[in-house]
Amino acid sequence: RHRHRHRHRRRHRHRHRQSGGKKIRTKMRLWGVALVLILVFVPANADREIITLDCKAQLHFMSGTPVAVSMGFKDLDNLFNHLVAKFKDRLACACGEAMDPDEFLRKYHPLPALLNLFGNTQTKATETCNTKYSMLHEDIINFSKDVNEWLSTGMTNGILPCAYTDFSTTGCAFKFAAKSTAKVDMDLAVAMKMCPDSNMPFISVVAQGSFADSVFKPCSKTGNTQCSASSKCKDILELDSESASRRDV
Repeated sequence: RHRHRHRHRRRHRHRHRQSGGKKIRTKMRLWGVALVLILVFVPANADREIITLDCKAQLHFMSGTPVAVSMGFKDLDNLFNHLVAKFKDRLACACGEAMDPDEFLRKYHPLPALLNLFGNTQTKATETCNTKYSMLHEDIINFSKDVNEWLSTGMTNGILPCAYTDFSTTGCAFKFAAKSTAKVDMDLAVAMKMCPDSNMPFISVVAQGSFADSVFKPCSKTGNTQCSASSKCKDILELDSESASRRDV
C-alpha cells in the first residue's frame, strides 16, 4: 500500500508539472502574438513625448526612450496651491472682496494670462479691481500687440489658436509645424489644461515627424538604418569628446 501511494503521488506531480509547463508555454505564445500585433500596428511618425507635467504632479521626460525619466512633485503642487490661496486672500483685502475667478486667471495665472494676450480672441482687459501689477498692465498689453503684429499668423488676434477660456474648460492644443525648407523633419505639438481641484496645469509637449521617431534610439550595428533622413547615428561618448574639445579651444 505504501509503494502504491508513493507511485500515485509521483504520477500526480508529473501531471501537474506537465500542465504547468503547458500553461507557461501558452502564456508565452499569447505574449508573443500580442507583441507582434503591437509592432505591426504601431503607426509611423508616432508622437514622441518631450516633456509632460500631469495632474498627479508627475513630470515625465522623453517617455518610451532609453533616456526616459519621471519625477514626482506632489509637495510642489501643495505649495503652489497654498501660495495661490494666500495670494487670493491678499487680493481680497486690497479689493474689498474676493476677485472674480475669471479676472484672476487673466491677471495672474501664467498660462491663461498668456493665452489672453496671445490667443485667437481679442484681449479681455476689463477688471473690477485695478491692481497695480498684473498681466493686464497697459505696457504688457501694448507689448503683446506689437508681438502679435510682428508674428502675425492669420489668427483673429494673436499667434496662438486658443482662447484663455479654453484653458479651464475644454483645454488648448496647437502645433508648431516645421517649414518645408527645414533640415529636420519634426513638428512640435503642445497641449494644456487646468487640472481639477488644483491650480497646477496639465501641460505636454510632443514631437512629431520622422526625426522624432528615431531620436535617442540605439544605433543599428549595420549602419544608420534606424535613423530618419534628417538625422544620423552618433556615439554619445563621441559627442561628449567633441564638446570637450570645443571648450578647450
